[in-house]
Amino acid sequence: MTYKYAMFALVTFACIFSAAAMAQSSGDNALSIASLKVTPQPLVAGSNATLVFQLYNSYSSSLNNVNIQVTAANPVINVSPSSSTLVSSIGTGLYGGGIGYSNFYYTFHIPSTLQAGEYTLDVVANYQTPQPTSQGTTSLPAESIMPINLYVYGNPQINITASSQSQIIPGVQSPIQITVLNGGTDKAYNLTVAIESSNSFKVVGPNVFNIGSLASGAQQIITPSLQPSSSISNGTYYVNAVVSYTTAYNTKVKKNMSIPLDVVINSPNIVVSIENANPQNIYIGSNQTLTLSIQNIGLGEAKNVSVNFMSAGGIATGSASNFFFGSIAPGTSQTESLFIKANQSSVQQNYSIPILINYSDSNYLSKVSKTQNLKINVQSSALFNVTGTTGTLTPGASYVPLTVNIKNIGNAQAQQVTFSVQTIYPLSPVNPNVYVSDLSPGQSVNAIFYMSVDQNGNSGSYPITIYEQWKQANAAQSQEFSSSQNYFATVSSKGQGSQTGYIIGAIVVIVIAVFAYRIIGRRKKAASSAKKK
Repeated sequence: MTYKYAMFALVTFACIFSAAAMAQSSGDNALSIASLKVTPQPLVAGSNATLVFQLYNSYSSSLNNVNIQVTAANPVINVSPSSSTLVSSIGTGLYGGGIGYSNFYYTFHIPSTLQAGEYTLDVVANYQTPQPTSQGTTSLPAESIMPINLYVYGNPQINITASSQSQIIPGVQSPIQITVLNGGTDKAYNLTVAIESSNSFKVVGPNVFNIGSLASGAQQIITPSLQPSSSISNGTYYVNAVVSYTTAYNTKVKKNMSIPLDVVINSPNIVVSIENANPQNIYIGSNQTLTLSIQNIGLGEAKNVSVNFMSAGGIATGSASNFFFGSIAPGTSQTESLFIKANQSSVQQNYSIPILINYSDSNYLSKVSKTQNLKINVQSSALFNVTGTTGTLTPGASYVPLTVNIKNIGNAQAQQVTFSVQTIYPLSPVNPNVYVSDLSPGQSVNAIFYMSVDQNGNSGSYPITIYEQWKQANAAQSQEFSSSQNYFATVSSKGQGSQTGYIIGAIVVIVIAVFAYRIIGRRKKAASSAKKK
């Protein structure tokens, strides 16, 4: 750095002989400055300055009634003119003669707002000069303007501000934008800013920022990484900093500063929505898998988020219906799947799944507990139930009818219905499918399947499965519905009739026995009467 000293007291002594020649003609500019001293050195804005100088009279005779004042066409002097000095007479040569030269003193204040640079002061002297005339001698006014060039250094003024943080997450480090501004009147050199930790903010990573030179009016952005305390809340906090720099006049400055930082802990807001459903529609008695988005639509982070989906009304949820997340950042979401089932007894169309949502804000100081209802639209549907089977099945039988009574217990008509049967040994279906055009709610139908029974089969009850496949008017044209029911078919031993035949046979035997008993009784009574006679 090149430092400018003394004030450029550029006082140039003109050639005495040429100046004298000019003065003798007009008297103007007869005075010049000699032995100039400016204190203090260097000159700095905001300080007091003193000029000490002598005057040299290059005129051939004395100057009378001399009025001397210092003026400036710039703000280096905050009051212009600063003051004036009256001298009755200044002789030729250096003022005061060769012994005890008189000095002129002028003191003024340099404004602190003055920008660094070179400034000019004018020492103005007004006086009278004797001029010869045809009648003798007369006095004429004249003036000398004597410039003094000064260099004034300014003072850097470092100001530090931090942007208000509306996304502060307690306990989580984040970059904080800090603006370093030189609001002073001169350049700052070797500028460094050291950010220090405090109870509210801990510096993570580098804390010293070397900015170098920063001109007056210029600014620089630094971004330290700060970790706020886990218990920080809304309010104004202060970040400590140490600012060091060197001035243009080679003075080192070190300052402790507190940077105000407005902190806003924004509130989170957790909501649940359905992203997808498989199948797209849910019908009474059927299942559905929902793809759910658990989203934070607030501006603050949510901590310890729990979401509980509860069964209610006509909708039952699966076992995996409780979800927990350590945190959900603002504007982000989590995806989960939920299995639901519409009960067979559901009769209305619109249902709601209650969702209990709990979470805390980012500093754990505020807890939220709320309930959201997830709307579910349940479509009407046909439902089937097997109410009984009839038929005599014996080992070795073939093409024996098995009648299965099937009822539509749902709330929608089934169209283009196909019933299919599946059996296990010793049963085997001859015709596995039965077709029905339509089956209205509450209507029953007897589906007759012809069966064969292996001759080595044992008597007993054997499971059968009835599959239903149909279409509905409230579904897409290509959509098909299916369900299944489990029941039993009875295989009786060879020679045994049906249970009804056994009952009828037993009744006949009882009737015959009663009738025989009565005939025998009558005959005994008649014989007894004959003996008495």
